[in-house]
Amino acid sequence: MSTKPRYVSKAERQSILTLDALGAHLINRVLPQAHRYGPEVARRWRTAATHLAKGLRAWLDGLAPEDRERFLRESSTTRVILTSEAYVPRPDSDAGMDVLYTLAEHAIGTTCRGCTRDPEACDLRRALVAADVPYSTTEPERCPYEMPGVEM
Repeated sequence: MSTKPRYVSKAERQSILTLDALGAHLINRVLPQAHRYGPEVARRWRTAATHLAKGLRAWLDGLAPEDRERFLRESSTTRVILTSEAYVPRPDSDAGMDVLYTLAEHAIGTTCRGCTRDPEACDLRRALVAADVPYSTTEPERCPYEMPGVEM
């Protein structure tokens, strides 16, 4: 197992946030009433809660410190709302995100190509992470935006 922290994309973080919120629902709402479903079902719900908690802890332990802090901050304000597919709103096109991604693409293309800087000391990396710009790599030993040998 790698000793360096791994980076996490926005999509992965959202998936794990969903699992975290569902785990909180399981612990706070389902487990207190689990005895009503019988001893076998109650045991399986407790086992599921235990495995989910252990999985989340292992996942958190592998994150970079700022990603861990961000996840914990977001998890305290995240909740899951169930809706029927008939009522799911369609996402609107966000022109602001298109502009942000265009700016990020140019910044990464000019600054991050062949970069050998320490990722922890890079202001551009911190800004891109804070803006939820998708990573170009998920290799834990590299900056998530590093583009080695990419020619434009």
